[in-house]
Amino acid sequence: MQTVIFRFIQLFATLVLSVWLIPAQAQVSADVSSIAFGKVVVGGSAMQSVSVQTGGATDIGGEISGTGFSLAGGCSPYGNCIFYVTFSPTSSGSASGQLTIKNTASGATLLTIPLSGESGYPSFSLSVASIDFGAHSLTTPAVYGAP
Repeated sequence: MQTVIFRFIQLFATLVLSVWLIPAQAQVSADVSSIAFGKVVVGGSAMQSVSVQTGGATDIGGEISGTGFSLAGGCSPYGNCIFYVTFSPTSSGSASGQLTIKNTASGATLLTIPLSGESGYPSFSLSVASIDFGAHSLTTPAVYGAP
């Protein structure tokens, strides 16, 4: 929807009509309201995509904030946008950030999408109930697996 402003001015018995069209704010929406990466191993990475509908606006861009998060992708000349958000933790713990969709001409924020993830080191355990070295005299060394 656009707003139309009419202005009437009468100059020397002549009627002048001026019309200004004020463009409506583009309706920007995304296919997700937040992105949760879950647990990602330190040194690893996980990626998720976000599709943004721009309502026909072509001056749209994305910015990312938060430690461990990065952004790729962008918008086509027709206003369709696909952004790829990657979480690549370098230390263990929780992380949060934000994907901000902006009007690149005015700098106005149009949409924000919260980001979250957890990271840690892989864990494993080894459990051996017993190791049988066989019968050996006290002067003979025992080597596991030797005949």
